[in-house]
Amino acid sequence: MSMRHHCDFEGIGSEHQIAADPRVSEYSEMSEKERCFILGLLSVYKPRKILEVGVSSGASSALLLQASDADARVHSIDISSQYYLDVWNNVPKQKQRDTGFLVGHHFPELISKWQIYTNGMVSSHIEQIGGGIDFVLLDAAHGLPGELLDFLTILPFVTEDCVFVLHDISLNLVVQKTKSIAPKLLMCTVSAVKIYPRTKLEHFNTSNIGAFIVNEETRDIDDLRDLFLALTLDWVVPITDYKMAKARKILDRYYPEELVALYDVATKNHVMQREPAKQASQSLRPRCEPPY
Repeated sequence: MSMRHHCDFEGIGSEHQIAADPRVSEYSEMSEKERCFILGLLSVYKPRKILEVGVSSGASSALLLQASDADARVHSIDISSQYYLDVWNNVPKQKQRDTGFLVGHHFPELISKWQIYTNGMVSSHIEQIGGGIDFVLLDAAHGLPGELLDFLTILPFVTEDCVFVLHDISLNLVVQKTKSIAPKLLMCTVSAVKIYPRTKLEHFNTSNIGAFIVNEETRDIDDLRDLFLALTLDWVVPITDYKMAKARKILDRYYPEELVALYDVATKNHVMQREPAKQASQSLRPRCEPPY
């Protein structure tokens, strides 16, 4: 059974200053109140080993680095080595900025506590990062399998009371990107203590960010089965055979055979749908923004 809590983390003192820092806010894809929500969680739970999935400019990386304790370490993963908006906006290759560029530009003093991993999914890097992760920020693809697969890949490496933060849990409502449901699906399906900010999106009566705390129920096989079943919904983010196999290797190592079998069903379904989708996409002009 999941428990729901609402918390006010509006940010006071140094927390508010960090959330409002123009060096971060210029590139951040979160509202100031959403950044305060994360800062409040960091202040309460004081994590030592933080994992971020989805780096973009590095605005959230900078937030995590500034607000975490001096002896904390932040590990950030992004599937691209180049800032995705430069890629999507067709910026010439030689002028494209690196993923996470903001940290080096504005916060070079924090680089010593930061490690960034690019050009791979979570499954490509999680074993190198290792266990003991006690705080996770998921803010990546949003289309399935997205955060759902990321979570299942990360779960074996987190502490018993790890905090997971999910951004864009209402993105499908806000910008009518109806395929961007992975964060919401994970938030609604996982068994855990769930935390939401009291501040809600105007017109939608819901928030766009939330968190949950891992407990015994989170790892219960019956509850995990629901998450693996959710993976069998149609995937909208293309995943190569190599990356699917990489993820399966992690899942096979840490989950029962019956759950991995559901992942196999999901990947077979994706392979059948992937080629027609690829052919259709080749007939379209390049987009100027991410599709999901």
